Amino acid sequence: MKKLLAFGPVWLCVLFAVLPCVGVYGRFQIAFAGFTLELYEPLITYAVLVIIELIVYAGIYLLKIKLGETSQISTAVLLPLTLIWAGCFGEYLAKWEYSFVVFILLIIISISASGVMMFHEVQEKGVKIAFTITTMVIGSGVGVWLFLCLLLGDFGVTSVMHSKQSPEGKYVAEIIDYDEGALGGSTTVEVRRTEAVSFFIGRISKNPVILCHRGWGLWDEIDFEWVDEDTLLIDGTEYTNDGEW
Repeated sequence: MKKLLAFGPVWLCVLFAVLPCVGVYGRFQIAFAGFTLELYEPLITYAVLVIIELIVYAGIYLLKIKLGETSQISTAVLLPLTLIWAGCFGEYLAKWEYSFVVFILLIIISISASGVMMFHEVQEKGVKIAFTITTMVIGSGVGVWLFLCLLLGDFGVTSVMHSKQSPEGKYVAEIIDYDEGALGGSTTVEVRRTEAVSFFIGRISKNPVILCHRGWGLWDEIDFEWVDEDTLLIDGTEYTNDGEW
């Protein structure tokens, strides 16, 4: 256990560095291919990572483990990485369907724990100063990013007004009303697949296909019915699946 904890800061660095990179790159590639990556509970996922971080730090402190040079440097690297990780989750939480206060508290706990560990374990004063400045610069950027997520994530209201499943259940057609406040909005009819690839903390599903647009608030004037599994009738016009759905 002590040997594992002695290298705890190293594998924490891998955890906090690799996962955001994979997540951002993976989401970009998935979006480029026409799919969406969705986390079931992003706030819980982030909380679990912070708890793992605290367990490692507590183990090192309580067992009085002396860290080697590599682990000491890793504790310094972790300081800015915890902020970058928080910024990545800010995008997932952009709609703020979760507690903003809890999210900020987790960020404070994570960065505070990393800061205390760095100043306690790292011996080189220059390293402490360098990573403190780096963290402050990154923190400013992450702070602006989270503010934009908070400001823009709640901009407008998206509502599913009607939903009808295809005869065999492969697709779902939805009338969606986009209320963008002073900018107006729009109403669309979209078709999405019901199937998705699920994994431990989330799922990957194909992006919905927009079949038609209407003016904002006109959702109650749209009549749509499934003709068969691959054909949707909208206000008298048939839309047939040509492989895009």
